[in-house]
Amino acid sequence: MKKFILIFSACMLIIIASVFVRQYVISSFYKRHLISETINVPLVFRGDAGDLDISQWKGKYVVLYFLDSTSGKESKDGHKKFRKICDSRIKSDERVKIASVRCNPSGTVETASREADDIHVPILSLNENNLLDQLKINELPTVLIIGPEWEVNFRGSSLDAAYKCILALTYAIGEG
Repeated sequence: MKKFILIFSACMLIIIASVFVRQYVISSFYKRHLISETINVPLVFRGDAGDLDISQWKGKYVVLYFLDSTSGKESKDGHKKFRKICDSRIKSDERVKIASVRCNPSGTVETASREADDIHVPILSLNENNLLDQLKINELPTVLIIGPEWEVNFRGSSLDAAYKCILALTYAIGEG
């Protein structure tokens, strides 16, 4: 009987320790990826209906997926991961706006294009390429998550990390 109690106690201790370790790892992951930089520039993009100032989305989480439209650099894997974000529960969440931004790093401004893009989110293009520098986007593709207080909460190339962060922001940290 003492052996059983000892084994049971050890198992419970291991389970409790693993829960705390898991929670620590998850929270440190988000703390490592979440940033807070206030946006001080107007975010005006070109859309199908003309120029669009996305500051009208202030008060919501805004997920912008910046892609290089000239190189065709987006892989099928990247497209599949972006589709996962777009098809997830955050797409129907009124607190979240998702858009794809086509960039042309060579300096020429282009109009939005819809080539073979069957993901139903707004497709925007840069109105000015210096916006990439102002938003500190050094490589493409890059995901930018802007919080309701209009500050950058996430910047990175990993769609998986961006997906986890937007879920954490909207469902773990927020009320929902």
